[in-house]
Order: sequence, then structure tokens, then C-alpha cells
Amino acid sequence: MSDDTNPNTEEAAPVEAAEPVETSTTETPDAPAELSPFDAFKKGVEEVSEAATPKEAEKPAEAASPEKPVDPAEKEKADIKAKDDEEIKALGLRTQKSADRFRALSADSRELQSLKKDLPVLQDKAQRQDRMMEIIDDTKANPQQIGNAFKYLKAINSGDPEQLRSAAKMMADEVKQLYAALGEELPGISPLETHKDLQDEVEQGTLTRERALEIARSRGTQTLNNKRTEQQNNEQRQKVEFEAATNQAFHDINQLETQWRKTDPHAAYRIDALAPTVMAIKESLHPSKWSQALQIAYSKIPNPAPKPAATPSPVRPNAQTTMAHAPKDGFEAFTRGVDLFKSGAATDY
Repeated sequence: MSDDTNPNTEEAAPVEAAEPVETSTTETPDAPAELSPFDAFKKGVEEVSEAATPKEAEKPAEAASPEKPVDPAEKEKADIKAKDDEEIKALGLRTQKSADRFRALSADSRELQSLKKDLPVLQDKAQRQDRMMEIIDDTKANPQQIGNAFKYLKAINSGDPEQLRSAAKMMADEVKQLYAALGEELPGISPLETHKDLQDEVEQGTLTRERALEIARSRGTQTLNNKRTEQQNNEQRQKVEFEAATNQAFHDINQLETQWRKTDPHAAYRIDALAPTVMAIKESLHPSKWSQALQIAYSKIPNPAPKPAATPSPVRPNAQTTMAHAPKDGFEAFTRGVDLFKSGAATDY
């Protein structure tokens, strides 16, 4: 059997099976549309701006600010304002001027109440001052002696060597003066040192030392008696002057009160409010200054708060006003009759 295959024909290579193509579930993005130069520039700027701006999630959480402590003074002011506003509303004060005036009066009233609270303390201080003055007056000391005594007490209680040395010198001088006034001798101190005439006579031999000391004692006693008499006279004069000043002060105050009541419609209110201040003025000032101090205190007391306006009562109809014209119909006549009955004008029932 002859071979029909053409020797010039190449033998065909066996065909290999094609490998399966994997199918991706991801959609292939469409090719971006070509942008104009302006749109491309604008998009680039936006991308740069977004990259520079931190995202909300990336911003650090702000720390919660702690609550500020409540200021007691501010809270008190707020409470006072709220209370004043309530009273202004209750009194029916409609204008701003009336409301401001009420707030001013309220503030003055609170100040007066505060003064009343302080009055017992002031009275206690005045009483202690009176007791101290009584002790000082009982010593019969003049202002210079009182000042020296306080300096001496301060020095001996200081613990400072210099001040203690100064106190010792003050005491030595005082002791010397006391013995000289008594005419008595002290070791190292002769009372004749302050009586040069007696000392000269003793040295000349015309007077014995004993007689000179006796004369010195007599002179010292006479000097003390003269000082005591002078002091008593001064005290009596001061007492008379104080009584005269007190009487004049009461006279001036009575005149002031009379003038206030004649010229000031709110005098009674102000005088009552002035009562706590009168005691403090009397305890702390000389009578010659009472009148002036009371005038100043009186001028600072505000007018009383205005009374709330009375609500007008509804006007009741009467026979004269109701029957000014004849009723138009039976219903109006019936209504008028009911009104007259309610007002008490109709008594024929």
C-alpha cells in the first residue's frame, strides 16, 4: 500500500489544550477622563489642601475645662438682685427710674441693718473705753505723765537692753523727784539739791542741816498741795464745760428735729432710722460735735421705699348713671335691673 502523504508537506504539530483564563470579580476601573488644564490645577490644589488639613478623627480630644469655683461675693450679688427684682415686681414698679430708686433704697437699708448689727460691738468698745478713761482719770495724771508711763511700761517689757537702760534712767529721775518733793534724803541724793538757797545756808553755817531738810519738806508738801488744788480746779472747770456743752448739744439737736419735721416730709422715717447712730455718736464724740455728726448722718438716710399703687376698685353702676337713657329693648332693661340689684341701688324687692 503506497503512502499517500506528500513528502513535501510538514507534519502538523499536535495542538495543546489552552489554559483556562482566570476571571477577576474586581471590575476594571474605567480610564479617567481627560481633564482640562484648569480642572487639573483645581483638583491638585484641593488634594493638597485636604492633605494639609487634619481629619476630625485625628484631632486630639480637648480636655474638659474644670468648673470654675463659685465666687461667694458674686453669688451674694446675684441673690440680692434676684430678691430686689421680685420685690419690684410685687410692688408693681413699672418704670426703670422707680426700679433703680428702689434698688438704691434697698442697698441703703441693708447698710443700716449692717450698722445695727455692729452697734453692740461699738457699744462694747465704747464701754471699755469709758472704763479705761475712768482708770486714767482716777490717777489724776496729765497727758505727759500718761505718755511717760506708757513709754516706761513698753521699755521694761521689751527685753531690749537699750530700752531697759532708758527705763532705769526714767525710774531713777522719778525717784529723785519724789524724794525731793518729800524733802527726805536718799542715799546718794540730797533733797537740798533742788533748794540751792538752803544748801548755801547750810554750807555757810547759818542754818543747820536738820532745819534745812524740814524747810525743804515743808516746801515740797506745799508744792504738792498746790498741784492738787490746781488739778481739782481744772477737773471742776472741765466738768462745768462738759455739762454746758451737753446742754447746748441737746438744744441744737431739738432745733434740728423741729426744722426736719417742718421741712422734710420723711422726717419721722429718717429720725427713727437715725436712732442706732445717735448712741454711737454720743459714746464716741464730744457733745460739741454731736449736732454736726447728726446732720451728716441724717443727710445720708434715703427716703422710704414708695408704697405700691392701690388697685382702683371697679365702679359700680348707680341709678343716676344707669338710667341716663331709656333701654332700647327688654333685654337691656332686664340687664340694668340686675346691675342695680347687685349695686344695692334697687331696694323695691
